[in-house]
Amino acid sequence: MINKEISKANLYFRCDEKVAVPADKMISTATIDFQKYRGITVDFGDLEKLINKKEIIVHYDPKFLDKVVMIIKPDRDPDGRNFYHIEVEELWNPEKVKDNFVLTNYVHAKYYPDKRIFNHIDFSVNQYSAGIFEEKYKDAVTDTDIPIDKYGDEHYKIWCVESETIEISTWSKLVCATLDEPFRELFIEMFKF
Repeated sequence: MINKEISKANLYFRCDEKVAVPADKMISTATIDFQKYRGITVDFGDLEKLINKKEIIVHYDPKFLDKVVMIIKPDRDPDGRNFYHIEVEELWNPEKVKDNFVLTNYVHAKYYPDKRIFNHIDFSVNQYSAGIFEEKYKDAVTDTDIPIDKYGDEHYKIWCVESETIEISTWSKLVCATLDEPFRELFIEMFKF
């Protein structure tokens, strides 16, 4: 329609916020299973090369329709050291929701790539109204005005651990232990060591 309706149009497809590719040079890698996974594969060895702004990663279970969301945001501590906030949250299929509210398990951590350690991990339970949760789950902010990384209406802190020696493997074990069973495999599929 663009080519028919607009004469001498230069059509580009967006790669990200700053890069666009001419339509005649674009190579599509879209497949029918596109909803299974959205975002980068997290590689802790190259995290600084992969992430310079907020990244949202969504992994989806096509059988049960549950999702795991990982949000990675760069930051600096008071000493000027670079670190990343890494948030992991489970999202149940909204059809399983039988109440007026939804509880999700949520883990936040601070990762320092220069030392390849975490120095903070906390586990919380987020509470959403059923309506807000359903909009969040849709992952369609242009239609719903609710982003998939929206924080809960209530946030109940359960535990926190701080140390300068928390290894990546310990973080992944703690995340797996706090996620409900159907989300553990989805989480592991999101990253490589």
